[in-house]
Amino acid sequence: MLKQISPTLKVILFLSVMTAVGHGRLLRLEIKERSPVLDGRSFGAAGSYERIVARAYFAIDPKDPVNQTIVDIANAPRNKDGMVAVYAQADRSTEEQRSRDV
Repeated sequence: MLKQISPTLKVILFLSVMTAVGHGRLLRLEIKERSPVLDGRSFGAAGSYERIVARAYFAIDPKDPVNQTIVDIANAPRNKDGMVAVYAQADRSTEEQRSRDV
């Protein structure tokens, strides 16, 4: 029996996968906003949706050959570990979590 994955966890998993692809490291994730889409109106069997706005903070190694395609990465400021700190905004609409009797 599989349980439904929460929308917040979906965002975290998505950003973790994107970090692995981009050869960086996810440092932290901040959920900035959670709000109902269209005032919580239901969309048939899918139910209602919510909007999640998050900001993900990454550390990217400027010496990694994969990251050499990033324009001017050699000139970017570095943190104490020699990594370049960046962030990305994520804005996602997803099915609202609801309890189900299974």
